[in-house]
Amino acid sequence: MNKEVKALWLDALRSGDYVQGKYALRTEDNTFCCLGVLCDLAVKAGIQEDGTLTDSRQTLHEGVTYQYDDVEGQGVANNMLPVKVAKWAGIDTPGSLPRWFHGEQGEEFVALWELNDDLNMSFGQIADVIEEQF
Repeated sequence: MNKEVKALWLDALRSGDYVQGKYALRTEDNTFCCLGVLCDLAVKAGIQEDGTLTDSRQTLHEGVTYQYDDVEGQGVANNMLPVKVAKWAGIDTPGSLPRWFHGEQGEEFVALWELNDDLNMSFGQIADVIEEQF
């Protein structure tokens, strides 16, 4: 992973500037999953300038959420890390990945969204996992 982007992401996750949410990169009420924080940093860095990443709104059955459009073969999703953001961050595995080992003996192979949504880890705890394993 790009060391500068990693440092930005860790700082953002630990800053208290983002309200943690679930099941979407960013919701209408301005909550973020851990991957949504990375997307927001990419938007702030100007990664959307060539049009492959935009911050837009989409009405879904769960309500209105923000999505990050990705035209590099992945399509549009409101809960997956876009290819453009993954490339900017130096992450080889886009989508809902990357995955890290988790558990008492590191036997589980889980995605960051699972740490955020299913295991209810705080942004600080997720930042510790990213710092230690990436």
